[in-house]
Amino acid sequence: MNRKTLFLGAGFSKSISEEYPTLQELTQQVLKGDDWIPPIENTMYAQCYANISDSFKTNLETLLNYLNQEWPWIDEETSYMHRALYLDLLKRIVEKFDSLKYKADLAKYKFFAEWICHNHIDIVTLNYDTLIEEIIDDWHRETDYKMFDMAEVYSDGGILPLKSRGISMDTEILIAQSNEQCKHFVPPHIYKLHGSVNWKWAGKNQSDPIYCSWDAYPDKRGTDLIPYVIPPVNNKQLFYGHTVISSVWKQAFKTLLFANELYVIGFSFPSSDISLQYMFNALLQENKNLKVFVINTADAINPRSPHFIRDRYESVFGKDNCDFSFCCNNSVQLFLDKIESKSL
Repeated sequence: MNRKTLFLGAGFSKSISEEYPTLQELTQQVLKGDDWIPPIENTMYAQCYANISDSFKTNLETLLNYLNQEWPWIDEETSYMHRALYLDLLKRIVEKFDSLKYKADLAKYKFFAEWICHNHIDIVTLNYDTLIEEIIDDWHRETDYKMFDMAEVYSDGGILPLKSRGISMDTEILIAQSNEQCKHFVPPHIYKLHGSVNWKWAGKNQSDPIYCSWDAYPDKRGTDLIPYVIPPVNNKQLFYGHTVISSVWKQAFKTLLFANELYVIGFSFPSSDISLQYMFNALLQENKNLKVFVINTADAINPRSPHFIRDRYESVFGKDNCDFSFCCNNSVQLFLDKIESKSL
C-alpha cells in the first residue's frame, strides 16, 4: 500500500484563492497598502523607523530580518524599539491572513477533504494560513457525527488546544480527553513547520507551550498571548530552538520517512531555505525510494523561464525520484481532478 503525504507551499493557497498573497504582494499590503506607521504614536518610534534605510522598507523579508536581529552597533533602547516594530509587523501579517479565513469557496473541495481524512493523508506545510484546515473543517462539519476535534490535527507535534490552558495535565492526557468527547476517528496530522496564525504562545521562553485555537469565538484565555509564526526571514534558526517547534519538525520527518509518495504543491524550493534542504537530504539517506511528485506551473520545468526550479528538485531528491508530469499551467486543478475521479 502506498503511503501518500502532502507538502504544501504558498502556491497551494494561491491556487485555491487568488487573494492569498505572495511575499511580494504581502510586502505591498503590509508596508505600503496601509501606509504603515509605527505601532505607538510616539516621535521616538517614528524617528527610529525613519532612521532605517529605505532600501530595507521595500521588502518585508529584509525589514523583518533587520528588526529581528540584535546588531552590535545599536544601543539597547533602539533594540527595544526595533522589537516593538517587529512585533507590530508580525501582528499585521497575521491579521492579513486572518481576514482571509473562510473566504474561499470551500464547498468545491469536499472530495479533497474526504480523500485526505479517509486515506489518512498527513500534511507537511510551510504555510501559516489555515486554508487546508478550513477545507477539512468544512467537510467535517457536514459529516453525520463529530469524528474528531479540529485541534487534534496538530496534536502529534505537541500543540495544545487553547481551551486546555491553565489545566495541569500533560499533553497525552489532554489529547485522550479530547478523543473521548467524540466518536473517535484518527484525523490527518498537519505539521506546520513555520507555525500558524491560529497558534499562540507567551513569547518569552523556548519551552513555553504553544496553543491552537479553532473555536468560532475567541477564547479569552488567549488575549495575553502573541501569534506563533516564523516570519519570512533568512535566519529561521532563531525560531527552531523552541521545544515544541523542534517536535513538530521531528514528527514531520518521521512521517516523511514512512511515505512512499510525496506530493509537493506550490513550493519553489528556494536555495535560501537551508533547513529544508538539509532535512530532505537526510530523509533521502533513509527513504531512498521516495517518489516525489512536483505540482507546479509549466515554468517550473522550462529552462528559459526565470521560475525554472526543476534543477533544484533534482539536486535535492535526485532525477530518478522526481516526477514532473503535473507541472502545467493548471497543475493543482489537474491534481485535484485525479483525486475527484478516484484515479489517484
